[in-house]
Amino acid sequence: MAIFLLGVAALVGAYRKLTGVWISGFSAGKASRWAYLLAGLLILCGVAAFLLHNVGLDWPTWVAAAVVFFGVIVLGRKFDVALRDQLRVTP
Repeated sequence: MAIFLLGVAALVGAYRKLTGVWISGFSAGKASRWAYLLAGLLILCGVAAFLLHNVGLDWPTWVAAAVVFFGVIVLGRKFDVALRDQLRVTP
């Protein structure tokens, strides 16, 4: 997990350096609701998978992974559309 988080931080730093722009999803105006919804989904699925795995059930982890996979696709696209619309109207 630490290597993953360091990799994400490196990618963010490289993107900022390359483009000079960074918009936090959690402070992106109306588009932020999709970021918060996605974060809630990730936390909910992660906690549920962890708790159910600890009681001996492994299959719910795969269900949670599938929900997260499709949630990222659907909610990520919604966030992207909302952010692009917001940036288009902002002078």
